[in-house]
Amino acid sequence: MNESAPAPIVPQGFGPSTTERLPLPEREAMSEAQFAAARAIIEGPRKALFGPFVPLLQTPQLMECIGRTGEVLRFGGTLPDRVRELEIGRASCR
Repeated sequence: MNESAPAPIVPQGFGPSTTERLPLPEREAMSEAQFAAARAIIEGPRKALFGPFVPLLQTPQLMECIGRTGEVLRFGGTLPDRVRELEIGRASCR
């Protein structure tokens, strides 16, 4: 059996800490609304729950709205993929 290596632990923020700022709650600790919102993100084009969606999970309705908005902008736009990703990268460097 070939086991994949664990994902590397990446420091968060500006310091060397690898502790998550706000860890993703266990499924059993999520409300039905939180679980539904998380499932929508995971089953969408992102395929995972990460970044700003972890704290947004505290307000599932807002997370769903922001998630749908981001999907339209990133995955439903008319710019060619290379141009869109270049602009996203450029905007995040500001």
